[in-house]
Amino acid sequence: MRWKIELDGNKNGLEELSESFDEDPRIFEESGEYYLWFSEFEQLNKAGEVRDAGEKIIKSIRHLGKLDSLRVDELEWYCIIEIQEDGSERRIKPLSARATAGSRARARLSVGDEELPPIAESTYEYTQLALEDDVVPVPHKAD
Repeated sequence: MRWKIELDGNKNGLEELSESFDEDPRIFEESGEYYLWFSEFEQLNKAGEVRDAGEKIIKSIRHLGKLDSLRVDELEWYCIIEIQEDGSERRIKPLSARATAGSRARARLSVGDEELPPIAESTYEYTQLALEDDVVPVPHKAD
């Protein structure tokens, strides 16, 4: 099966993540919504398993993103999407609803002729390391 997770959170933060999370895991935009894809989702058969794997990634991104001063405190999964063989999508939503608001402004910094790497680059690299090594603890959100 093929899966992706629709994300909810600050649109500026999601946009920053999508600039760096461009391989595996990948965060991307489609029709104004942002999604998380991870190659290991393909080995899973149930939406609950995909949700659990996605939550691990999201918790890591929230924790590590704070180090990069990203706007990811509100990052959550909104919907699990199962992509059918015919390309159609089956949406599996939680029972709660969401409400988001915000404004967007975008700028890219450069020094001389060199453009600086995306702001979330180190968050992406450390998230990849955390996913590759079971010894690395998954950070938990402090309540």
